Amino acid sequence: MKKIIIFFVISCLVVLLFFAFRARRAENKTTVLPSPMPTPFPSLYRGIAPGVSTENDAIASLGNPLRKDVSTGGGTLVYSSGIGNQPVNIDVTRGGVVYRIYEPVDSSLRYNDLTKGFGPPGLVLYGRFERQGFRLFAFLDRGVAFLANTETQEVKERWYFPKTNSETFRQIIAPNMSLESTQGQQ
Repeated sequence: MKKIIIFFVISCLVVLLFFAFRARRAENKTTVLPSPMPTPFPSLYRGIAPGVSTENDAIASLGNPLRKDVSTGGGTLVYSSGIGNQPVNIDVTRGGVVYRIYEPVDSSLRYNDLTKGFGPPGLVLYGRFERQGFRLFAFLDRGVAFLANTETQEVKERWYFPKTNSETFRQIIAPNMSLESTQGQQ
């Protein structure tokens, strides 16, 4: 009888320890919530998070780039996109942190799809391809922008960047773009 009581007490302790360990493990576990963006619009580019991931992370995720263009401010890792001869460009700071990714998109993505998924853009900029009707529509709170033509609905590029404000976006992410159209200026 004494052996049965001892066995019962030990069994209860083991079960209690098991559940206590499991509850503690659940507390320490980081829960990854799904992105509020629709599935076709991931906040990361193939697991690379601008502002967080490094050049080494990008290479580990995507393999060696086709080439690496080096500049005084950092560099650009150039990868094949699988869309014609348009590359994916991953820009890194001098310290090796990814701060911007340009990705060409296939012709199935339409501008109206973006506004359904994101709502109105937080910032609209003019620059390259403006003569063809393209503007950069930035969703600053989502860390994504699209080079798109609202008349034809065509989307040319998707940009990834750290969530930011309009001033930082214009200075760091899109320094060659403007708040005003240059169409009328020659």
